Amino acid sequence: MLRRNEHSAVYTTIPPLLSKDGFRRCLYCGEPANTREHYPPVSRVADYMALGHDFYVIFGACSDCNSIAAAELDETIFDRIERIKNKIAKRGRKYIKIPDWDQSELDELSDFLREDVEKSLRLKESVLCRVNYYEGLEHIQDCCHLR
Repeated sequence: MLRRNEHSAVYTTIPPLLSKDGFRRCLYCGEPANTREHYPPVSRVADYMALGHDFYVIFGACSDCNSIAAAELDETIFDRIERIKNKIAKRGRKYIKIPDWDQSELDELSDFLREDVEKSLRLKESVLCRVNYYEGLEHIQDCCHLR
């Protein structure tokens, strides 16, 4: 599906990437996609056109990644993906630094402390999954013949 904005840029809609459960995935991080992302941002099309860009796409993104992406001017979509992943990692750095615990160590903790550590470990896993998710990048490359 093609959409035209006020600057005469033609946006191509990238088909959704579905999870095994059938929900649409954010092409940046793999979380459920609940917004539509424009690359480049509609508000920056004139800037991109002045630079000679002709790659305009719309795809599913989660609200967090869409918010991080904002109307920033990124040279390429690949630069945008890396900027978003770096921001997710920076925000989640306190969880990424948490050491791994084995079950015997967790069993030695009080219920309250164990629940807190387990919650932190789940957040660590979530941040790492989002940062290390590159299936969306591959989907963009395949759909837009960028390989």
